Amino acid sequence: MNIYLKLMPFILATSVLSGCAYSSEKDFFDSDRKKAQCDHAMYGKLDTSLFDSGDPQFNSYVFACSLAIVVPLPNESRISVKNRIKRKLEIADFLMTKNMDVSYKDETDSTLLMTVIISFMPDEWKLDTAKVLIQKGCDVKAKNSYGKTAIILARNREDFEMVSFLSKYLD
Repeated sequence: MNIYLKLMPFILATSVLSGCAYSSEKDFFDSDRKKAQCDHAMYGKLDTSLFDSGDPQFNSYVFACSLAIVVPLPNESRISVKNRIKRKLEIADFLMTKNMDVSYKDETDSTLLMTVIISFMPDEWKLDTAKVLIQKGCDVKAKNSYGKTAIILARNREDFEMVSFLSKYLD
């Protein structure tokens, strides 16, 4: 009985907070839809012919999802992994043609430019994408919650071509 009384504040707080997280049933389903779109992009399964979002913030979120690292599945062939990476690049390129919020930051305050730099996508694709993001107005000097800028992340990854490119924007 005492354990139930001790847990009661936690249970009440959880139920109240969960009620605050979703203000309506529509928000709940929108949240599920957004998570599903992110998962599809992350695993290279987003159907771009059906994707239609006029929300620049959401497009940026799904773009970041498409760059997320996904470890190979057990018994997954190298060809399958290469095909998945190729598909993820196609999804990211598709989203780059959409209206994106270049000021978007993820939960670590990393910009889309930072997300591109730390992704495991091919270097030439990263550089081309960084150019487009900067042309669209992505902040090269922004810091994430760890105090890192895009150029610091590029240096840490020893991507000297990216460092050279980004240094032009630091004046």
